Amino acid sequence: MLGWLKRKRRDPKQQLKEMLGTATLPSFSATIARALERLRDPDASVDDIADAVAADPGATAGVIRTVNSSVYALRREVSSLQHAIQLLGRSQVECIVLALTAKASLPDKPYREFDAGRFWRAAARRAALARLLAKRTEPANANACFTAGLLLDMAVPLIAEVKGGDYAALVERWMRGEHDDLAGGERAQLGWDHAEVAGWLCEMWKFPAPITDSIGAHHEGVVDIPRAIDWVAPLPANDEIDVDALAARVAADAAISQDEARALVEEGVTAGDDMAQLFA
Repeated sequence: MLGWLKRKRRDPKQQLKEMLGTATLPSFSATIARALERLRDPDASVDDIADAVAADPGATAGVIRTVNSSVYALRREVSSLQHAIQLLGRSQVECIVLALTAKASLPDKPYREFDAGRFWRAAARRAALARLLAKRTEPANANACFTAGLLLDMAVPLIAEVKGGDYAALVERWMRGEHDDLAGGERAQLGWDHAEVAGWLCEMWKFPAPITDSIGAHHEGVVDIPRAIDWVAPLPANDEIDVDALAARVAADAAISQDEARALVEEGVTAGDDMAQLFA
């Protein structure tokens, strides 16, 4: 089955212009672009990569804080970028850089009532849960699931800043838990949803295809995406995760015990709350 991006076959900047008009699109700095280029270069040394990432102090601090959070549950503290790259590998460090840089590129206050703390706490929970569940059930996808889990709803604040009005009201009702079908409300109101916008952002930013597919297709149900993303995508933005319901779904889909699934979900929620403190 073709991935989300291969089925679309459109120019991302043009598509975003049609959706968001003349709004200034978030972009990565030249420093981050160079760091990502080094991370993806098989001939780059650990020191070369560390030097490139270190040129952006925010990325450096974010990587170190993230790898030392309970999301990664490392046995010893990571004290440098070189250590992080050697311990985790460049692919995992790239996923962290992508996630934190994308988050930092988005509007903090797209409208007056927007609760950024709640929004990103929910995102951090999805990221931690997606990584932990994937590590148990499909470990090859764990890195991509972390980034995709954090950024599933990343287009929401951008759209809210551009559209305001009725769209902001729709988001507020969703964040208060008054409805759980934000994508359906968006399609009725705008003709497209936040997942599609996020997918085009991923393509513009040159995210790896597995992450782009997971983010762009998480409301479509027609593209094969990691099960961990499918499990966490419906989680609410209002802090009220039904642990039993999620554990039951994971247990059934992954053929593991209900007790193990519940323990994984509880661990993921706790780790997500810990990671959310990095965004405070």
